[in-house]
Amino acid sequence: MTENPAETIRRAAALMRERAEAMPPPPWRAEGRDVTATQDYSGDDFDPDWDCAFNVAVCRRQDEAEHIASWHPLVALAVADWLDREAAFIDAQVFPRSDPAMERYPLAVARAYLGEESAP
Repeated sequence: MTENPAETIRRAAALMRERAEAMPPPPWRAEGRDVTATQDYSGDDFDPDWDCAFNVAVCRRQDEAEHIASWHPLVALAVADWLDREAAFIDAQVFPRSDPAMERYPLAVARAYLGEESAP
């Protein structure tokens, strides 16, 4: 049996919310550097505003790290709220569905987040 699209969307929203709420508080940072490099944060090089931040991504390139770090918990919570709202709209829609796009876009986001294949 195929899961109701609204339930798939709600599962993704719940997982986003669970993960976002488990994150440490800011400050956050993204560090782009060669992952084989080492850095000594002691002595004169120590910067409490930078070195005490929670490092959410260490990548070979700064743009990769910034992209990963941009999924801040507040962004995830906002997307989870949007998905829950879309699931409620789907449930409330009168059958037959008049607008297939109403499901398509939030379901695509939910499935991508869950790592599930999208329907053809």
